[in-house]
Amino acid sequence: MISFLIGLIGAIIGVVGWFGFGSVLALIIGLVAFIIETIMEKDSLNGNAIMVEIFIFGVGCVVGAFVKSVPFYVMGLIFINIYSLATGLLGIFSIMK
Repeated sequence: MISFLIGLIGAIIGVVGWFGFGSVLALIIGLVAFIIETIMEKDSLNGNAIMVEIFIFGVGCVVGAFVKSVPFYVMGLIFINIYSLATGLLGIFSIMK
């Protein structure tokens, strides 16, 4: 449960930091929280779940390569933080159900 909250708080910091303030540091904080959550939940994740996370980061980097206003890796960080936020919110809704 604590890893779930770490990931959700990190995603909120990353998404709000980027879209609110344009802070790459906030995106990095969100990524670090996402990595900590993944390491803590490593036993319950299968290989496909980890591949989906890498795929989402890759898609973000490809999209970022075509967007000239930000570096490609920043778009990958944005995609990972949005993915983490979406899975965190879905987790909150399933717990409240």
